[in-house]
Amino acid sequence: MEEKDRDHRHHCHRDSPTPMKKAYYISRNGRLEQPHFLEIHLFPDHPLRLKDVSDWLAVLRGNPMPFLYPWS
Repeated sequence: MEEKDRDHRHHCHRDSPTPMKKAYYISRNGRLEQPHFLEIHLFPDHPLRLKDVSDWLAVLRGNPMPFLYPWS
């Protein structure tokens, strides 16, 4: 029974998203503003993509926010 519980915990842990802390900068008129910090939850086998960041910003700051700035 103990082995089954351990396997279940390992399986659940592996399939749960991991929080990743990221910093991003906004540039206005060619000058960088202070850094902004963001925590994104990703699955271990899912690489971080710029789309993930912009989607999460849309959730946090409102839908049009990611489209107000160019991204690179």
